[in-house]
Amino acid sequence: MKDRIGIDKWVAGPTSRWVTLLIWLVAAGLLNTLAPSISKEVVNNAPPLADDRPSVQAREWVKREYPNAEDALALFVWRRQGGLTDTDLQRIQRFTDRLSTHPVPYQTSVPSLHRMPLQALKTKLSKDGSTIVTPVFFSKSAQSNEWKEGVEQAKEEATVLFGSDPFAVAVESPADLNARVTGPVGIQIDATGVFGQADKTLLLGTVLLVLVLLLLIYRSPILALLPLVAVGIAYSVISPILGWMVHSGMITVEKQGTNIMTVLLFGAGTDYGLFLIYRFRQLLKTEPDKFKALRGAISGSSGAIAMSGLTVILSLLTMIVAEYGSFRLLAAPFGISIFMMVLASLTLVPARHYGARFVLAVHSEDAGHAGRTGQAQGTADPG
Repeated sequence: MKDRIGIDKWVAGPTSRWVTLLIWLVAAGLLNTLAPSISKEVVNNAPPLADDRPSVQAREWVKREYPNAEDALALFVWRRQGGLTDTDLQRIQRFTDRLSTHPVPYQTSVPSLHRMPLQALKTKLSKDGSTIVTPVFFSKSAQSNEWKEGVEQAKEEATVLFGSDPFAVAVESPADLNARVTGPVGIQIDATGVFGQADKTLLLGTVLLVLVLLLLIYRSPILALLPLVAVGIAYSVISPILGWMVHSGMITVEKQGTNIMTVLLFGAGTDYGLFLIYRFRQLLKTEPDKFKALRGAISGSSGAIAMSGLTVILSLLTMIVAEYGSFRLLAAPFGISIFMMVLASLTLVPARHYGARFVLAVHSEDAGHAGRTGQAQGTADPG
């Protein structure tokens, strides 16, 4: 095999591969220190359509004619199984009075239930007298995490006024007052919390699935783990880059976009790693020097990796022309993340994860496979 000066010399040389690895690690450290993570900059209510769409224009008209209709509603539900007492109702009135004089963050208004006579307030009770609902309005332009901040502070105010935390009391409690928050604001807060937990579940499920597939393909724990580590390092660089771009107003990223992006990165990273592995095993059949075969595999597979990544990036960028906002907002983060993953596959992966241990693992695995094949042939041919 002829020695060539190409990308393999730059990323897999005796010294250059350590320099390449150092650059990636330093970049990951600096970016995570200086730039915010993408998870802290995502939005949950980006405009789905352009301003010239009829539905958007109708919404703006409603906003002008009915300003209060644009507020987001949080419903505080108060319940005592045996029936709400006069003391409960008086405390609820003090709660609304407190919110009217000391609004919590992002609160816009609260009905003046504290000004109603007690008998008038009792007409708002459920038929069995056990439940009453008090609305609190929040800014509709706020994010779910900002609504949560306001609701949590309102809960703290209620805890001080009631002398105990009714939001911590079980709904099935036979005697104690319990409270919960529902309505559009409460549902959105809960949904965001569920999706926040789903991020971890999705990430764990993706890692385990990819790990199992790599174990089946590589038949080596070392080879199966190395691509996952490479994707992790690449993600630690991609996340603050996207976070900085969102923070600077260059792009907008929704929460669902980061969830899909994680799966996309693991799929692309492991796929590009397979290109290198397959090419390396091919060259081992004709090249006795396994390290030369490795450098040849890097040089030979880099074109396929680059063109595959370019195809994916161009395909993802077509979503820029989509009219629906949630689809259009996926184009930039997906395209940028795949570009960075291709860059990592061409530099970080060969430099860090396909060094001496990689060579020995693949070479020994192939040698073992060849030995088993030769043994089987010798058994089949006694002559």
